[in-house]
Amino acid sequence: MADAPSKLSHYFTHSKRKGRAGLPLMSVTMRDGLVRRDALDRKTDSALKDEEHLLIEPGDIAYNMMRMWQGALGLAVQAANVSPAYGVMRPKDTVDPRFAKHWFKSDRGLYMLWAYSYGLTEDRLRLYPAEFLKIPVCWPSRAQQQKIADILDAWDSAISELNRSVSLCRKRLSAARKKLITGDLIRLTKLATISFSGVDKKIDHAERKIQLCNYTHIWRHDNLASGLSYDAGTAGEKEVKRFSLKQGDFIFTKDSETAEEIAEVAYVAETMPNVVCGYHLALARTKPGYNGAYVAQAMRVPSIRHEFAKRANGAIRFGLTLDTISQIQIPVPDEAQQARIANYLQSLEAEIALKQSEVHALRQQKQAIRRKLLSTEDPIEMPE
Repeated sequence: MADAPSKLSHYFTHSKRKGRAGLPLMSVTMRDGLVRRDALDRKTDSALKDEEHLLIEPGDIAYNMMRMWQGALGLAVQAANVSPAYGVMRPKDTVDPRFAKHWFKSDRGLYMLWAYSYGLTEDRLRLYPAEFLKIPVCWPSRAQQQKIADILDAWDSAISELNRSVSLCRKRLSAARKKLITGDLIRLTKLATISFSGVDKKIDHAERKIQLCNYTHIWRHDNLASGLSYDAGTAGEKEVKRFSLKQGDFIFTKDSETAEEIAEVAYVAETMPNVVCGYHLALARTKPGYNGAYVAQAMRVPSIRHEFAKRANGAIRFGLTLDTISQIQIPVPDEAQQARIANYLQSLEAEIALKQSEVHALRQQKQAIRRKLLSTEDPIEMPE
């Protein structure tokens, strides 16, 4: 049973301890909590001296004041330094900080963090330490907190283990692509007919109703099939005839805000007469003797992706022309080999997709259990 309402000041104190020399510098991320700053894929150098940072020690909770209402916090498992722009909370003996971490990620927790954040608009909301400590909570005894934290930590461990398996599968897929994508170099425009779509999201009631495949579908899916949720749209009959999806096609991004996002590709796994390739995308229809699934796999090899990126022109938005695409060369074996390689690589992708669906299912199950365990209205009673 939950104790009488208390403020977070009953469980935490605001820590302003100075950073120490020799400790790693860590950042708070939305997804992974506290991570080493030098492990992030972006420029992360700090001009501050060690003592100008804040110190965190095991059990402390560090949070991003601007994003705490979205769950941007991390539980420290080692001593480290963090940005002085963070809030650092040190637990008292009344709280299991693992329980607190889970509660802050719950629906009720996120709502309370949002309610006590200040700012004129949501992108300017900040949860200052003084306001953090004022948040009212109805938490159970520390013994109950530990039992709840043990259960939720077990779910997190299962999810992390499955994510590690996904990561290993991705590495195996990447290595297989590098090894198997070989053969004579052939220009992409010799392998396929490339067309730039101009079908946008505007609805014209004089046109035919269609389903629109846009760039988000390419980003989220390696393969396009009828089971996906496409956008509603309209198009003229000539556009439908030219840009509707046929099995064997592949679609890639031809322009984007960064050059690195160019040539993100998806393979069309089945013919869909009413699904049309949308704006910002290039539709590629392979010519006889070439396998669209193989070419799509080849375009996912980092060195080939780089060839697209370095040819993309632009200042604010980067894009490819048919001229620049014609300069891209793809290594291609004979047709039978193309099919065998594509089938094998697609089987690895399917394995990854299955594991990702298992991760999603575990996350959903954990969320339901967390909601039940942390409920103040109808909580699960944990045995002492």
